[in-house]
Amino acid sequence: MQAVPQTKPATAQASQDVVDLVGFLREAENRRAQGRPAPTPKGMKDVLGAFRGQPAQQATIQVLAAAATTRHLGAPAQNTRKWEQLAQQNAKRLQALRAQQYRREQHRYVQVQMPPDEIQRRIAGKEAADRDNDKRAFDAAAALALSYVAAKSVPSFDKLAELAEQHLTLDEHTPEVSEHGAEEPATTAQTANAMDFDKSPDGPEASDDIDPQPEPGASVEEVEEADASDQLEHVRGADEKAEPISARSDRP
Repeated sequence: MQAVPQTKPATAQASQDVVDLVGFLREAENRRAQGRPAPTPKGMKDVLGAFRGQPAQQATIQVLAAAATTRHLGAPAQNTRKWEQLAQQNAKRLQALRAQQYRREQHRYVQVQMPPDEIQRRIAGKEAADRDNDKRAFDAAAALALSYVAAKSVPSFDKLAELAEQHLTLDEHTPEVSEHGAEEPATTAQTANAMDFDKSPDGPEASDDIDPQPEPGASVEEVEEADASDQLEHVRGADEKAEPISARSDRP
């Protein structure tokens, strides 16, 4: 079943994503305990390889997975809270980056006198591609969280926070739309109002079917740098029983 498009602010959506991921982890754990088929962990490089050349998404995926893992394993509240706050901050940064990219694209199209209808069509296509990427990122975070839970470890918080700041920072030198351009059609509705996720109950398990889609011109250095947080740290409290947390009740 297709989910109803979200209209939540990016930070609220990030919080919901963590809750949904914890629900997925509990369901996977229950299936294994009952001897039923359950999704299996995948290596970090296999999961993040689907986002080659997209270090911002790679960092966001790792943070979401770590936030869900610490919560699922019953880490101290302070530790869990800092991961969730970083996930919210990343979502807000990614939203701002995309809004800036849309403005830059629109400005470029206006400069070459592209017809208004064509401008809107191209921006709408970019938005649709970003929403699809978000769905794939959520599935990737679910797959990565399985690995973290199996190891009872997550990446270094400081390292991931540093990577997120590096790759999710607005470009201060990006030209904005001119007064003339402002009169042209703006981006389609809900451009930066939400990070739209289509998450069905079996959605996270689809991570096994992630299809790598490298971006043109992506450098190997970018991928390696975003993967630099593969040295995991044991989650405090992981050996204690985690507090039961259910997946959100309004999931379609």
